[in-house]
This record gives sequence, structure tokens and C-alpha cells, in this order.
Amino acid sequence: MNVPMAEPGRYQARPTSWSIYESQNSESRGISIQYQCTLRLDVERDEYVPTEGPPKGAEGTVWIIGRDGTPNQRGIRDLARVFGWNGDLEQFAADSGWRPKDCEITVVEEEYNGKKRLKVAWINELGSKGRTKDTAKRLMSAYGDTFKRLISEPAAIAQPEPPTTLDTRYSPF
Repeated sequence: MNVPMAEPGRYQARPTSWSIYESQNSESRGISIQYQCTLRLDVERDEYVPTEGPPKGAEGTVWIIGRDGTPNQRGIRDLARVFGWNGDLEQFAADSGWRPKDCEITVVEEEYNGKKRLKVAWINELGSKGRTKDTAKRLMSAYGDTFKRLISEPAAIAQPEPPTTLDTRYSPF
């Protein structure tokens, strides 16, 4: 990517390039997408503002096939919901003429193999930023007293009993 990377935060963004990514170490497959960040969410004002300085970029992969070769339903549905993807991978070919819709992205810093990097962790449709405070208010109205009680009374949080035998059905080994 030839533009400076965006700092961690939420942005309105325009996909600028995309390709199918195939992992060399597992069965994982995804759509690698590069973005130009057009607006940054100012969380104090709860509104999008222009990014400062030169245009900022971001990149990330939406995984459509997991490490074990099974379809990743969330990734598939996110591509359809956010970008209007119809399920045909040929849409992601450079010469297909198809263009993903602009979206909102969340850029985070992560450590992978001992190296820190910035990446797109979440994609959403344009306009989803406005749901954040509304959702928080609705959930606080329904559960706020419980959240606060549980925080002030840690013993009230039930701890599961440890298993008496090893259940290997979910072991990664």
C-alpha cells in the first residue's frame, strides 16, 4: 500500500483493491482488501470528520474459509451485507467490473508472530456508527443494574465447576 496507514479507530472507507488470499499454512481462504480512509470517527463528538494530512489507508482480510477448510459463515455474510457480494468469487477478479460499496471499518493494532501491525478488524455498512450509542442505551436500560451489581459483587458471578474428566472433543491437539 502506497499511502500511510490509518491509526487505530473507526473510519468511513472506500475499498481500492481486493484479491483472493490463500494461506500456505492451512486451508484458510479470504478476501484481502485495501481501503482508502475518507473520514475518521471523532468519538468525543460522535461524528465523522475528515482525516488529517495525506490520505490514509488500511488493509485486512475477510476470512471465508476457516483453517479446517469449512466455510466461515460470518465472513461470507459480512461480504454480502457490507459490500453487496453475491457469493461468486469471480466478482473479486481484477477485470470483473464489480466494485464493493463504501463501508465503515475498525482499524486495530495487533501482534502476530511477535510483530505489531495495523489491520482492519471489522467491516460494517455505512451508517452503522449511529447505532453504537442507541444500542448502548437500550442495553443499559435492560441490563445496566445487573452489570453494575456484578461488577461490585464479584462473588455473585458464578464460576463453572472444573470438569472431572478431560473432554477431548474440543481440544486443539
